[in-house]
Amino acid sequence: MSKEEHESAWFGGRDGRFVVFRVNRRPLDPPDGLFPREPGGVFDHFQRMLAPGYPVSTQGKAERIWRVGGIETDPDLQLMTGQIGWQSGAVSVGDRWSDDDKAYHPGPDGPHGDRALPFGFDGETRLLTVLRDSQIKATTIAGVLQKILQANEDELDPEDQTTAWAVEPVLDKVEFIAWLKSVDIVQKVQFVAKLPNPEPKDAFAELSERMKARRGTTFIEEMSSDRPSGLVGIQHDRDFRQAVAMGQHGFAELKGQGRRGERPSSYNQADNVATEAVGALPHDWATVRGLVKDLLRGKLRRFMEEGDG
Repeated sequence: MSKEEHESAWFGGRDGRFVVFRVNRRPLDPPDGLFPREPGGVFDHFQRMLAPGYPVSTQGKAERIWRVGGIETDPDLQLMTGQIGWQSGAVSVGDRWSDDDKAYHPGPDGPHGDRALPFGFDGETRLLTVLRDSQIKATTIAGVLQKILQANEDELDPEDQTTAWAVEPVLDKVEFIAWLKSVDIVQKVQFVAKLPNPEPKDAFAELSERMKARRGTTFIEEMSSDRPSGLVGIQHDRDFRQAVAMGQHGFAELKGQGRRGERPSSYNQADNVATEAVGALPHDWATVRGLVKDLLRGKLRRFMEEGDG
């Protein structure tokens, strides 16, 4: 562990929230039309494809160059911790990022607000968590990680490519049901389900089997009402309950529209990713890594366990 791990980090002492995603691997259709090739264990595969230092560019008000680094692994527990960070395109590599160390060096925010966020991955559950940052949308971080994974998969020889990678938001069921109860009228709900891989659960086995039987990869359902009362009892609908369970496992995304009084209200799972509050964050990277591991092996698993019922 480098000395920088024990130096003060920008997030030290701030209240922290960690967003929760699920890493999904869906098999590619083999070029020979036969059976899909097996990609091997999740943890080893993820570690190989999440290449430290691989640059990904995003465009907003200014270009940002993203990299992951500072990777540490515990193969026995199938846990990885690391850093995901960005620099403005105008900042040369080496200002905060070290190509030699393949890591970000802790310190105050750079001149353009450049910073690195702690993240962790649990190979047993495929849960991935990242410190939330008000500057960055959670969907941007998920997209960056997905691009890194898929880009490195695509660079393999064609016969060695096995996987379409996805980093998908986990649904906080309690928060979504609270939104449903908070509106006076539910006008529309929609869910987009993707074929689970690799383990369909009893809570959504029917929909999963239906998709597999038809060789479907995506299922979209929308229910709306233009009646004054709107939709009634939608949370008790069978397909809707399966969609919620799939959302908790990162296999579906839910949206809703309604009215609260005269005001429209909406819910979008992509913008309301499940989060876990942790209070004041440690002042150094070494300690925050331990916090991330504890979250992955403990509290964050509740989101999926609630979806198994």
